[in-house]
Amino acid sequence: MKQKTTLTLLLLLFTVFSFAQYRNGNLNFLSESGEKFYVELNGQKINDYPQSNLRIENLNEPDYDVRIVFANRNLPQIIKNKVAIVDAEGVFRDATYKIKKEKGRRTKMKLTFVAMVPVTGYYNGPRNVFVIQYHQSEPTPGYPEPPLEPGCRNHLPMSNADFNSALATVKNQNFDETRLKIAKQIVSANCMSTDQIVKIAGTFGFDENKLDFAKYAYDFCTDPGTYFKVNNVFGFSSSAEELSDYVQSKG
Repeated sequence: MKQKTTLTLLLLLFTVFSFAQYRNGNLNFLSESGEKFYVELNGQKINDYPQSNLRIENLNEPDYDVRIVFANRNLPQIIKNKVAIVDAEGVFRDATYKIKKEKGRRTKMKLTFVAMVPVTGYYNGPRNVFVIQYHQSEPTPGYPEPPLEPGCRNHLPMSNADFNSALATVKNQNFDETRLKIAKQIVSANCMSTDQIVKIAGTFGFDENKLDFAKYAYDFCTDPGTYFKVNNVFGFSSSAEELSDYVQSKG
């Protein structure tokens, strides 16, 4: 009986000790191609200088909304919500995520889960890993090098939900002139992708208005390198040629 009681106490102490060990977790971000990046967790900037292999310790939330901004501004940002650092039982872990290129897309990056291992009281990793102790503070986005390009180039376009609402508003107008006025108002206050601009341009009945909007929207396009797609909305080749000349004149 005494031996059974002792064993029970030992198991209880082990459980309490194990729970105490996992009150915090860690996040590791590794760039497969060596691209340097900044990380935001829940809107808070973590590293002041871009890294290619970053470890963030002392995290006390089960998951975080993650934004990854690359030092190379030609690479679109990665935004992923609810990135977990706890397992299925809610135990904090040492979680690793890899940043890699999407298959078949040179400039499209994604964040993929690699592994979760138990949290230990020490870290003895590679020398090229930059380690940061997490301290909760007010969100402080902003990146000292290099600065974001002016305008919308390489920025995030409207979210799908916001864009679908905007598109529905444009479509609900009865006349092309009214659609054009509202479409310009919307795009002037937001960044849009080429594909989003194509969808709005397609709501106009006349090439004249499609061309007017396409020229106006070019300055608010996040990926102007694919703006040739807009040419597909025109009924006349002369409209497509005029837009191409306009884009070339913008440099």
